[in-house]
Amino acid sequence: MYWIAHDVPFYAERFVDRLIAATDKLTEVTMMQTTKQEALDAIQRLPDNVDTEEMVYRLYVLENIRRGQQDAVEGKTQSAEEVLKDIQSW
Repeated sequence: MYWIAHDVPFYAERFVDRLIAATDKLTEVTMMQTTKQEALDAIQRLPDNVDTEEMVYRLYVLENIRRGQQDAVEGKTQSAEEVLKDIQSW
């Protein structure tokens, strides 16, 4: 599942820009680090008063950023023209 802006709950939209800006930091994470450790590290960076819903949402966004980066590395992307062509076919 890929992250799409309209899937983002209203309460969480304010975090999206900050999370996307943090993408560069995510690329510094070594490939040897496990998914579990990445999740634990992300949770550790959250404020102490974070609620469960926000915690899960942030993990969801981080995972989808990671998937998007991996897709880009593997060349699994579409140009803007291809996306517009797909949309017009709807």
